[in-house]
Amino acid sequence: MPKCWAFARTRFPTNEVPTDVDTESFKQTIPIQGKVQVGSEGLAPDDLLQVENRKGYLLVWGKATYLDGFDTTRFVKFCHRYPCARRTGDRASGYSIGTEHARYHRHGNDQD
Repeated sequence: MPKCWAFARTRFPTNEVPTDVDTESFKQTIPIQGKVQVGSEGLAPDDLLQVENRKGYLLVWGKATYLDGFDTTRFVKFCHRYPCARRTGDRASGYSIGTEHARYHRHGNDQD
C-alpha cells in the first residue's frame, strides 16, 4: 500500500540532518507527472519567531513510498531548504517563502 510520510517543517543549523517523521498510510492513484498536496501542522512558536525575524532556514522534508508498474515498492525522500530571510507577508495575512528560493538540502534526498 502506498504511504507518504507526514511532512515536517522546522529550522536547523546547516550541520543537522532531518530525521524520519511518522508515517501516514493512504491509498491514492497518482497519474504520471501528477502532484499531490499534503499538509502538516503549523510551526511551533519558537520556529515561527525565527521566520518572523528572518533568521535561519525552514526545512520541508518527507518520504513517499509507492508501487511501480512491476509491483515493486519504491521510495523517494526529499528535503527542501527555504531561507527565512526571503519570507514575505506579515502575521495578519500570513507568511510565505517563494518556491524560487527553495534549494535541495545537502542531506535527506534519496530514492531507490
